[in-house]
Formats: sequence, C-alpha cells, structure tokens
Amino acid sequence: MVPFEIVKKVEPATGESINIPEDKTFDFTYTCEPAYEGATHPSGTLTVRADGKAVSSPQLPVGTSCTIAEDAASAKEHGYEAITPQPVSVTIGKKVITVEATNTYKRLIPPPTTSVPPTTPRETPPETPRRPRGTVTKPVPVPSTTPVTPAVGTTVVMPPGKPQQPGGQAPEKPHRALAKTGLSKQWPVIVMGAGLLIVAGVGCVVVARRKR
Repeated sequence: MVPFEIVKKVEPATGESINIPEDKTFDFTYTCEPAYEGATHPSGTLTVRADGKAVSSPQLPVGTSCTIAEDAASAKEHGYEAITPQPVSVTIGKKVITVEATNTYKRLIPPPTTSVPPTTPRETPPETPRRPRGTVTKPVPVPSTTPVTPAVGTTVVMPPGKPQQPGGQAPEKPHRALAKTGLSKQWPVIVMGAGLLIVAGVGCVVVARRKR
C-alpha cells in the first residue's frame, strides 16, 4: 500500500506581486479506480495549505488509478483572479507520487499607496555678496541737488522786473543808463580851457607872421 501526496504553490502573474497568506487552505478531491475487480472505489478530499508542506492521501493498493482535482472555490482570494490547475490522473506504484498544484494570482485591485502631501518649498533669502578681505570699496558719487553757490568775488545780479503800464499801454523799452563819472561836473572848465588854448595859439601865429 502506497499513498500519494499534494504540495500547494502560489505565484503572481508576470510583473506583479501578491500577498497570499501561508495559512490559506485549498481543497482537493480525488476519485480512484481499484486495481482489481471487487475492490472498493476510494475517494475523498484533502486540505492543503499554501506553506509548501505536502499532505498525504490514505494508503492505496499499487496499481490504483486516481484523478485529483482542485476545488476552484477554495482558491479564491479577495482582490485577485485565481488561475487553478487542471485535474490530473496518477497510478499508484511502489514509490510515493507527489502532485504539485500551482495557482497563479493576478491582482484586480491596485495595491494601496501611501500618498505624501506635497511640501511647500521654503524661500531662502538672497545671500549678501561677501567682500574679499584687504579690499577697499570706494563710494559711488551721487549727483548733488543743492543749488550752485557762486564763487567768492563775483556778483550775480537779478534782472529787474517789468512794471505794468496803466490803461493797457505797452511798456516802454528799457534804455541803457550811462555810468556817471566825475568828468560830467568838470566838462565846462575843460571846454573853456580848450578855447583859451586855441585863441592863444592863433595869436602866436599872427605875431610870428608880422615879424617876418
């Protein structure tokens, strides 16, 4: 008498990851044909976990043929699509036959992601340029808005204003006044002196002609 055994394996679909707990159980049914006439027809259910440990059937006569099938309902897992293997037939021999049943799971619900709230970048104050050591910075000259003061020794005369004429008459054109000097008072004396000189000169000329 020799039993057969079942080992359960699970794997993810290509490019995916799964999270199937190891204590999840899967049900397998088996139905056997006796090795000789008159023998009983063994059948039953085996419960296997996803931890990779083998579960053995009862002892069976050598030559017994058994069909083993997985219950698809027991393979379902929330958030996944389960792909179960097809039934398989084995014949009991002198050595134990191990049946590996691999289920492929395809994720239906995306895995939860932890969203990190966006952070507001902190504004950094502008850096003050550093002045190299040993250098002297000359101040930039700023144009002065103070009125220019004349140099000592010169006089700035403001032009006189124009008086308004009554009756709407046009104002007279300004005339230039001659500068007054001391010669204006001595003018008659100078004229009289010049006349006497002229008369004396004429008298001298007459006397000279008479002597000739």
